[in-house]
Amino acid sequence: MKIWHVKKEVGYGGSLFYQLVNNANNLPEPLPWIDPSINCLYQEAVLSYLVGNYQSALSDLCMLMEHVPRAALLNSEHSGMARKDSKKQLDKYRSLKIVIEEAEKVGLMNGCDVDWWKAVTKAIRNKAAHYILPVLLKKCAEEGPLKKYINKYELPENNYPDWYETHLINWGSFYHGAGEDFVTKFIVDVTKELKIVISNTKWNGDESWWISLKNAYDSFFQYDWTLEKLKYSIENGCTVIDEKFIDKTDEKEV
Repeated sequence: MKIWHVKKEVGYGGSLFYQLVNNANNLPEPLPWIDPSINCLYQEAVLSYLVGNYQSALSDLCMLMEHVPRAALLNSEHSGMARKDSKKQLDKYRSLKIVIEEAEKVGLMNGCDVDWWKAVTKAIRNKAAHYILPVLLKKCAEEGPLKKYINKYELPENNYPDWYETHLINWGSFYHGAGEDFVTKFIVDVTKELKIVISNTKWNGDESWWISLKNAYDSFFQYDWTLEKLKYSIENGCTVIDEKFIDKTDEKEV
């Protein structure tokens, strides 16, 4: 058992290590590699979650929910460099609501929890994008499929109205723990639903050009986010060289 001692002399690095190790235990199996437009944003969302940047993770996940089915609507056979989407095509579906409606018509949402998708559209997508966190928290507490993202002790029915309105749906509440509770569960559901959408396409992971990005993606999700591994990486990831041993005779004056 590890007991964390994030004292003043340890500094913020101790808190960061705690977030990384603790949050890594909650991650789902990642999305399969498709192309940078999907996987690099997904990796960014997961990294934000790992370090405790929950609003950033939430925004990225909502963008993915719009991008993945939209990309499938435009071309469900080809991914990555094989796609030839025009600017006009990319601008065709301008909201998650429209994307869901059109994706349903062609079977891209088969197997998905469509009620959940529609609830996210109403209560989360735009509120996260426009940074209206108090409204987001309140709406989710009222929406059946989304209520699970709110800690039961912070639901309106379990608190005095004045306390709920002034403290539990405040921006500070999101950063004081509500955001962590929210995104820990949300990232699992988004990953599951996006995997279903992807399975309804004929996409094969594009490795024709962006192979270095795929390698970085694989390395990120294969990394063992344990305290021991992090310590090893920090201690062995660079070599410190004393400047007095560096030959400066070849340096040119600028």
